[in-house]
Amino acid sequence: MSPPAYRGVLTGLYNCTYYVGSITASGVPRATTVCLFVFFTSESPRWLYSHGKVDEARDAIIKYHGGGNPDSGRVTLQMAEYKANISLNGSDKRFWDFRELFNTRPARYRVLCMLIPSIFPQWSGAGISSYYFPSMLASAGVTNTVTVLNYNLGNILIGAFGAYLGASQVQRLGRRRTLIGVCIALSVIFACVTVGTGLYSRDHSSAAAKARIAFIFLFGFFFAFGWTPLQALYPVEVLSYEQRAKGMALSSVGVNAAALLNQFAMPVAMQKIGWHTYIVFVGWNLVQAVFCYFFAVETDGRTLEELTVVFAAPNPRKASTEKHAALIAVGNEKFTV
Repeated sequence: MSPPAYRGVLTGLYNCTYYVGSITASGVPRATTVCLFVFFTSESPRWLYSHGKVDEARDAIIKYHGGGNPDSGRVTLQMAEYKANISLNGSDKRFWDFRELFNTRPARYRVLCMLIPSIFPQWSGAGISSYYFPSMLASAGVTNTVTVLNYNLGNILIGAFGAYLGASQVQRLGRRRTLIGVCIALSVIFACVTVGTGLYSRDHSSAAAKARIAFIFLFGFFFAFGWTPLQALYPVEVLSYEQRAKGMALSSVGVNAAALLNQFAMPVAMQKIGWHTYIVFVGWNLVQAVFCYFFAVETDGRTLEELTVVFAAPNPRKASTEKHAALIAVGNEKFTV
């Protein structure tokens, strides 16, 4: 529903509202109340168009993207793009048909990009900073229940700040740079956590233990800055309209499948090799950064329909990083995109 000019910020902010519930949940043990707000939304103009409700789709675009002006060039251009790219009889109309996800090379590349923010955040080390956070506090001598709760709430507040800051900056930084940057940042942070933990295990230095906790807070900030907004934003941008519903379902499967590593493999690793597990995440986050560099496409600056040309290119990643200035003629009007 968001206008193209603000899609990065608005869609990124969608996933950041996780922290609204998370902060509330963390505050519940401290006598905070929970409120549930029932929301109402308008129908997506792409859904309306794909179901033959062309006039309603146009009205929605006029209202939300055209500033109420039916003669806006943006309205004319978007309707032309819908006509060129949205199938009125696509596989999204058939609940059992998943071929649209894999039947062409561009479709498979889209799914590959969709899986990046679905799987990589789960394997970046987030389980260490969440599941084992109380143990890290205990190892630093923090055992008072109220103090632990305060640290936990503070960790979530820092993550919330990072998430909203990241959502506000993703339009300026771009998706690719954010993906690559967050992977490198998390690798560096885990290197610092590894050093701090190693020093603590050797001489039980309280300074090393506290430094390790500080870097875990820093990990939460950078994780939220990069991954939290992109987990909602990037998949819906790289998937075509016909792929989107089933592709997002596949994204959820990817998230939960990758999370199995945190649930079942992490405890074994922590038991067998202890803090040396952190070294794995130093290297793995760098691997993720390299993968994003070679395969992640940049979606900023293009409408969702224009990305069709990017994914049809021999090298979508390269095509997405090149400057584009195609002239589109619609009726008697011309638009530079």
